[in-house]
Amino acid sequence: PRHPLQVAIGRQVAAVLRRQGHPGRAEQVLIDTLATAQDLHGAQHPTTLAVRRELADVLVDQSRFRDAAVPLRRRHALLSARLGPLHPDLRESHFTLARVEWELQRLPAAQASLLAAEAIGRRLGDEAMTTDALIAQGQLLHEAGRSEDARALLRDARMRRSAQVGAAHPQVAAIDRVLGEADAALGEPGALARLARALHFLEAAHGAQDPRTQLARLALARQQAAHGDVAGHRALAAIAARA
Repeated sequence: PRHPLQVAIGRQVAAVLRRQGHPGRAEQVLIDTLATAQDLHGAQHPTTLAVRRELADVLVDQSRFRDAAVPLRRRHALLSARLGPLHPDLRESHFTLARVEWELQRLPAAQASLLAAEAIGRRLGDEAMTTDALIAQGQLLHEAGRSEDARALLRDARMRRSAQVGAAHPQVAAIDRVLGEADAALGEPGALARLARALHFLEAAHGAQDPRTQLARLALARQQAAHGDVAGHRALAAIAARA
């Protein structure tokens, strides 16, 4: 006979495997755990829905976005029906679903999820959550080629995040990296200075090898090279040699 402890143990084992860098093994554990949770609790029980989210997360870890979309959409629909689309418990679901929909080139669906996350943040008066949603929307729109729309959102997000953590915080620098790219796409003369600032604070906070620093270095090098700066071409060559 199945016991509720099997679900708790399965979730804990999967979490350890995920932290250890074994998402495939975590996936197999969660598939079995989900079956147990459904048998014991039913499809709409909070525990079952939590396992479904964790399964989707390990699929995202493996860049299997199409596979992740199925359990994510199902879980999200069940939660929305039970709690309402703007319930605080849907926050993470909206963000994860937005990422998956974007990876599947479903821009309207991704944007709808991020707008819902923003609405939840505003409804709760949660400045951090609202800012996260604005950043994600700005990134999405910039990558979709809508840099003017992206820039307005990112400027708002930068102002809010600066008020929350201080202008020199690496979280603000991470916004500056995307905002600098949007500025560059629009031909703004201050783009290079913003990108250089982003690189400075990200490298100081995270080190030279951190992926966030590397993204900022690449963004700055691209813009320097586009302006005919030899340093930019050299930086791009160095980045390519390490790839």
